[in-house]
Amino acid sequence: MPWLWFAIVAAVSDGCKGIFHRVVMKTESPFAYALIENILTAIIFLPILAGEFVLPSGVTPWIIVFFSSLLWAAIAVIGFTAYKFTPVSLKEPIGQAKIIFVYFLSIIFL
Repeated sequence: MPWLWFAIVAAVSDGCKGIFHRVVMKTESPFAYALIENILTAIIFLPILAGEFVLPSGVTPWIIVFFSSLLWAAIAVIGFTAYKFTPVSLKEPIGQAKIIFVYFLSIIFL
């Protein structure tokens, strides 16, 4: 039954995150906020990966890491820009549609 508590905490945290993003994005720059959020996230999760982290060998993994990093940064900036200029009642349902896209892409590619 502890999974239920984790699910409830995750749902409440996600709702608070959406409200917090919207409040901050009313006055702040999406670029600066994306930079700060990604740096704080890295500070939190890099120690978790420290025991299992291995640098990739070869050129291909580095190219994949580079382009995925660019994509991650672009998604963060675009998402925070959407919080700034789009009403939450419109942005959140569109943002939740990613679950459907991931489902269909997993069917196609897996």
